[in-house]
Amino acid sequence: MHLSTPNSEVVSGSCLCGGIQYEITGQPMKRILCHCDNCRKVSGSCFTANSFLTPSQLHIKTGESLIQSYKDTKVASGNVLNRRFCRVCGSPVYITSSAHEGTIVVPSGTLDGEEARTWKPEEEFFCKSRREYLPALEGTKRLVTH
Repeated sequence: MHLSTPNSEVVSGSCLCGGIQYEITGQPMKRILCHCDNCRKVSGSCFTANSFLTPSQLHIKTGESLIQSYKDTKVASGNVLNRRFCRVCGSPVYITSSAHEGTIVVPSGTLDGEEARTWKPEEEFFCKSRREYLPALEGTKRLVTH
């Protein structure tokens, strides 16, 4: 992965153990919450919060050799997701999809600094699967299925 332009806004991120560090250049195409079963299971939480990027926006600075991949084939959308994670601490690093080759997805929980604190979703996917105790997030576009 390479930086798109040296003068663009740069945001950094890392895995839990710090072995993998990355930079994102420029703004995401979109920011989403996903309530599907697989995203809940991979996060261990009620949903995932993800930034959709072009592959050229992500640059792995350190720890590329620590990245392992899990091929997720039981996805509700029917796509195959390649979930990359740190083999040391298990943190998700990024996801690619068989159906969207020009897109890379980075979990917002791995962002560092101010961007992590101010990250805000624009859309919610698989809202039919949202936990009943979670209200719809005001200001987001809601998709029942992807």
